[in-house]
Amino acid sequence: MDGRFPTEKECSLQSEKAVMSVKPENHVDTQKMTWFSEEGYRMLLYSAIAAAFPDGYCKPLRLCTGLPVNDFKKHRTKLEKILNRKHHFVANGIEYDILLRQRSTVVMPQPYGLYVSAVIERSEWSDQLVGVLDIGSYTSDWTIVENLKVREFANGGAAVGVWTIVNEVKAFLHEQLGATPGTQDLLNSINAGKYRHFDHDIDLSGVIRIGTMKGTERLVEHLSDSWRDSGNLRIVVGGGGSSFFAKSLSITYPHAVVLDSCEPFMNIVEGYYTYLARSNETEKVASSA
Repeated sequence: MDGRFPTEKECSLQSEKAVMSVKPENHVDTQKMTWFSEEGYRMLLYSAIAAAFPDGYCKPLRLCTGLPVNDFKKHRTKLEKILNRKHHFVANGIEYDILLRQRSTVVMPQPYGLYVSAVIERSEWSDQLVGVLDIGSYTSDWTIVENLKVREFANGGAAVGVWTIVNEVKAFLHEQLGATPGTQDLLNSINAGKYRHFDHDIDLSGVIRIGTMKGTERLVEHLSDSWRDSGNLRIVVGGGGSSFFAKSLSITYPHAVVLDSCEPFMNIVEGYYTYLARSNETEKVASSA
């Protein structure tokens, strides 16, 4: 599976406060401790609802989302308070009145979404120790799940992600060529494995490999502390950066399963959806009993 960054998408929304073009890199900086309480986070929530319900939606809604494992215990209650209320906004001329309630909103550690994505196709894993590694844009999170429950002592995170590679390529281009491409040009160049400089292409495969190995070494160093006996773990790797780091991680964790997806950034989201869908089925069975 080849590593690939998603293309940039914009969505204009009118909320109570402003009309904004939602660009995650501009409005939601996940490196900030308060990223989920920023205006941009609410705009991304509204854009997701508008994309899912383009004809409007005016009733209670079930929602599942997540926080990095290191932020989960500290900020779960705060995020739930931000989410669980009435939300009124207008998107593309369509009015939305959304009610999010405590009993129908789930906030989970982000790697648990990966776990659900993996276990849904591997039911025999549900009662086993499973190490879950979520490699994101800026950071990576991990935990261990046993009998469907997160073992908090195994939680951890590190500043390793796809931006580890981006920064390596950015420094290389500046040092070798004096070039300072913008973010989107960098992402496109990494996807292509080459950078167009005037009338010729510069091969980036070597520097991408260097960035990947540097990130992998840091991940393995941190994971060795959290997963001391990794040989007894089922290991799942997913998230937007998984395809870039999968090959190098397999040297240390040859038994790791990389969640195969044409859009690896959606691995966690698919887990969120599956969790809600299965919860809904369970509630229906219980109510009819």
